[in-house]
Amino acid sequence: MTGRLMMERLALVVALGLVLVVVLLIGNRTGSLQGVRAQIPFADAGCAPSPCAAPQGFEADLSNIQLTSTLLSLDVTLRNRTAGGLEAVSYRHTRPSDFVLSPSDGVDRAPVFNSDCPDWGEVRVERGQSMGPMPLCFEPPRLGLQGAVLLWDPDVGLFSHRVTIPLA
Repeated sequence: MTGRLMMERLALVVALGLVLVVVLLIGNRTGSLQGVRAQIPFADAGCAPSPCAAPQGFEADLSNIQLTSTLLSLDVTLRNRTAGGLEAVSYRHTRPSDFVLSPSDGVDRAPVFNSDCPDWGEVRVERGQSMGPMPLCFEPPRLGLQGAVLLWDPDVGLFSHRVTIPLA
């Protein structure tokens, strides 16, 4: 009887653990864990040339930033400099929708697509590889690039973090 009771308790603990993992995964994908995600530390590896960011070693380098009256365009080059370890996959992935322009006018902007700035969809960058440059475009900020940042929320694991890349 004692062995059976221990097995039932173990099964309950395992079931509760699985439920917690599922809740975290769903919450992470829907963004409802934004407050929790911000509290979990992560490694922002150094990167160059600026402007760039490298959360957990997944680097985005920005270049060719051009602002006109109708469009802000830039090129993104992705580099996977992750070390590996106990990860399920050897790649990192992101998509244009993971980027948001946050200018000083307070109106965040999602990417826009046209013939010069196609939607490149989800890209997977294998460890040790790079991809790009790929175009990324936004409606221009009313107040120019002063104080503007590009927010990037790549998938770098269960507890990924949005990073800020200053544009000016």
